[in-house]
Amino acid sequence: MRENLHDVLGEAHEVLAFMAIALILLHIAAAVKHHRTDGVFLRRMMSSKKKTD
Repeated sequence: MRENLHDVLGEAHEVLAFMAIALILLHIAAAVKHHRTDGVFLRRMMSSKKKTD
């Protein structure tokens, strides 16, 4: 029984790790896409100046 639980949790860990990496890569790709289409997106995001309205 303990080996079965270990296998199940190991598989779940592997799947969740893969999903986390995929989500991070998707997020980076979206940021690059917005930077290419909007032009100033990354510069504005990385800027240390806070814009006050």
